[in-house]
Amino acid sequence: MCSSSTTRVFRSNLILFFATSVIIFTSATSLVAEYSSVTLPVTLYGSTIHYDGLDTVYLVGGTHNEELSGDVIAYSISADTVQIVGAMPNIGFFGSVQQFEEDGNEFYYFGGYSDTTGDFSVVYKIEKMGEEELEITELAQLPVDVMYSTSVAINTSTVLIVGGQGMENGLLFFNLDTETGTVVDATLPMELPYVTSTQVGDDFYIFGDTRQSSDGGDAILILNLASMETSLRDVLGFPDVGYF
Repeated sequence: MCSSSTTRVFRSNLILFFATSVIIFTSATSLVAEYSSVTLPVTLYGSTIHYDGLDTVYLVGGTHNEELSGDVIAYSISADTVQIVGAMPNIGFFGSVQQFEEDGNEFYYFGGYSDTTGDFSVVYKIEKMGEEELEITELAQLPVDVMYSTSVAINTSTVLIVGGQGMENGLLFFNLDTETGTVVDATLPMELPYVTSTQVGDDFYIFGDTRQSSDGGDAILILNLASMETSLRDVLGFPDVGYF
């Protein structure tokens, strides 16, 4: 996680980055980064980033100069433009976002912190009403508070939420059809109070603040979404502290 005062938007030939200080590319191939022609309205920290799979990258919530923001900012990849397209009913900070449909017309924001209500358990539905407007509504309450968590859509109606403050070593399923969340009677082999993740096939790779492998080395937690079995991947020199 980066911190600085710059609000530049970075582009590369493979992926789009929003950053507040330094970008480091690590790849077997060479990546070329360049500045976008636009800047963000303000410097943001703690925003949740979501790509709709088409042309738009959203930044949801965050904080600026120690004040929380509920704004939803949209960046158009093709037009290279930035605009505020909506606002959370209650300010969102360090929640997670998932999209169930490929058309990109709606996505969902899970948990996060609100200084308005002190609530960490709200699910919001965020729906496109046009190119420049979003409709954001409170959809449901999760059975536990979650912040700094990570999530993955495991089918067209179910999201799995993992770790975070309030559920450091637990799993929570949210069903879109019934609008209910269920905590799974399972315990992860490590506590993950601050997490991020990526999915490769059926494997969900989870990177967290607290890592404890079987032999005491540094590790990444791998959750197989087909079997729901977990394993630890030791990585020599992988940092054992730090956010996300």
